[in-house]
Amino acid sequence: MKEKFGDYLQKIRSPRASATNFSKSIGISIVYLRDIERGRRPAPKNQVIIKIADALEMSIKERQHFFDLAAEEKEDIPADIWNYLYKNKDAIKCVREQQKNNTINVTEGMNSGEGDTE
Repeated sequence: MKEKFGDYLQKIRSPRASATNFSKSIGISIVYLRDIERGRRPAPKNQVIIKIADALEMSIKERQHFFDLAAEEKEDIPADIWNYLYKNKDAIKCVREQQKNNTINVTEGMNSGEGDTE
């Protein structure tokens, strides 16, 4: 059985922080956190995903897996890559140049929806 984002979040969070204290520390409600962990709500916005990873002081390996699970659930790019591109406009130019030169096809398999949902 494939691991789910909410299950992984709970597995990482529970030995490090109580749900109540953790949700308060990152500015979300306990109900919202529990709903994510139980699979009742999808992975949150990338900004929240990054905030969670930072607050839990995840290792690089944990972060990458966490971001990949969220991206797969949301049919989006991983939050760390999104954040890198957001902060590095030259990287966006590079991807577009590669796309223009047909080195990569960034539209193939893209989600038809736009943006994140909470």
